[in-house]
Amino acid sequence: MKVLAHSAALSLIFLSNLHEIERHNAQVNRTYTKTVNQFSDLTQSEFETGILTPQLAFAPIPNPPPTSVQTRSSSSNPNACCSALGLGDGNRPQCSYDGNPSECCAALDFAWRGGRGDLLPNGYPKDFDWTSMTYRTVTNAKNQGRCGTCTFFAVAAALESAYAIRHERDAVPLSEQQLIECSIP
Repeated sequence: MKVLAHSAALSLIFLSNLHEIERHNAQVNRTYTKTVNQFSDLTQSEFETGILTPQLAFAPIPNPPPTSVQTRSSSSNPNACCSALGLGDGNRPQCSYDGNPSECCAALDFAWRGGRGDLLPNGYPKDFDWTSMTYRTVTNAKNQGRCGTCTFFAVAAALESAYAIRHERDAVPLSEQQLIECSIP
C-alpha cells in the first residue's frame, strides 16, 4: 500500500511539473524551452536540497588596501595612472575619463584584460564563438548527478577544449573519474 501511495504522490508531482512545462513553453516571449527530464518527479524543494549546490555563506570582502598603482594614481592627471599600469603606450587605449583618475585606470585595466571587448586593441575580436569552428571545441554537457565533483568536471571540460583548440580537431571526452582517482592520496 505504501508503494502505491508513493507512486501516486510522484505522479501528482510529475503532472504538476508537466503542467508548468507546458505553461512555460506556451509563452511567446520565452528565451528557453523546458522539457521533461530526470528531475520531473521532484518537488522544487527536493530539487533544491538534493540536486543544487547549497549556497555558501561568504564574509563580505573588505575594501582592498591601496596598491602601488592606486597610490600613484592620486595625481590629477588621469594618464599618470594609465602610465603606471603601462596603459596608453600607443598600443593600448588612452584614458579619457574626466573623474577620479584611479577609477579611469581601473576601468582601462579591466577592459584591457578582457572585461570589455570594445576597448581591446585593434586586431583582437570583441568576442569569439568557438562553436563556429570547423571542428567541435566543446563536448556535450555532462551530468555529475549527486557526485559533488564539479571541479573535476570543469577541469576535464577545460582540458578537452584546450586540447581540441591546440590540435585543431574535435574535442574528445575525457574521464572525470580518472582525474578523481588520480587525486586521491
